Formats: sequence, structure tokens, C-alpha cells
Amino acid sequence: MLNPLRLASHAVGACALALAFLSPAQAAPVLEMSTVASATGIKLTVSARDVVDLYGYQFTLNFDPALLRAVAGTEGAFLQSTGATTFFDAGSIDNLAGSISFVFGGLIGPLAGVDGSGDLATFSFNVQHSGLASFSFSDLGFLDSNLADIAIEARELSAEVTAVPEPGSLFLAATGLFALLGGRAIKPRAR
Repeated sequence: MLNPLRLASHAVGACALALAFLSPAQAAPVLEMSTVASATGIKLTVSARDVVDLYGYQFTLNFDPALLRAVAGTEGAFLQSTGATTFFDAGSIDNLAGSISFVFGGLIGPLAGVDGSGDLATFSFNVQHSGLASFSFSDLGFLDSNLADIAIEARELSAEVTAVPEPGSLFLAATGLFALLGGRAIKPRAR
């Protein structure tokens, strides 16, 4: 004989399982970096991925001072995508220690935070020496619109960087090559 209580229990369990499979899974928020070569070195972009209700953030970016020299930072478009007013500080650069301390940004006013993924900041570096450069985060703080902490996974990055010769070095090398080879080829005409 079928037990109605047991049958109802199985039905509830099956419904809960079906709802779990049908509802979208929420990915854990991630803080990550990517690099691209620039005319003078590299640009490193810091991005947030899969965040919900991001209202403000802060971090310190650590880098290899033997290979890189930080130049400047600019605000990314993620928080600005709401159309709201934002504030941003590119942090304090210490090229001896290899850090850009307390980069922060946020929304201004009583409004909801931003959902999704996007760029928080971009930093320019001059490459002093070629090699494998390491980047990491410290002093992390991410807040939602209720000023509650957002747990975020911070990913480190290692990127191959190539030193770019200074324009003066290129000019000197070209002048030396011209003097070595071109000086012989160009002879004044006798009249």
C-alpha cells in the first residue's frame, strides 16, 4: 500500500530538484587582470566579473618593480555604465616597493549598485626590463549599496613583458648605422 506522506515527500523533493536545475546558477564574483602592449610598455586592466550590486571598491595593485615602472591609472567604465555620478582615485604609486596603494572608486548617492561584469581601472606601465612580470592584489574591499561586504575572488596574473627601446636609443642606433654604412655610400660629386 502506498504511504501518502512518503509520496508527498518524494514529490516535494522532486520539485525542489527541478527548480534547482531550472534556476540560473549565480557565479562567484571575480577580480581579475589582463594586459596589452602599448607604445611605451603595457596597459593593465582590472576587471570585476559576475558582481551583484557593486557600489564601491578599493584595492592595492602589486607589481614587479625590477621589471616595471607604474605611470598612471584611469577609471574604467563599469560603474559609469549606470549613468550615475562616480568618484575615482588611481591610488598612490610607489615604484620602489612595486605597488599602487588604495585605488578606489564608487557611486555617489542613494542608488542601487551595478550588476554584471566590466572594467574598474586601467594602469599604464613602462617596461624597464623584459621578463615574466607578476601582479597581485591586496587591501581588498568591495561593498554593495547597503555598504555590506561583497566576497570576491582576486586572481593573480603573470605576464611576459618586453622592454621597449627609448626613442633616443633608436635614434642613436640609426645614426650609428647610417654613419657605418651610409657614409660609405654617399660620396660628394667632383665637378
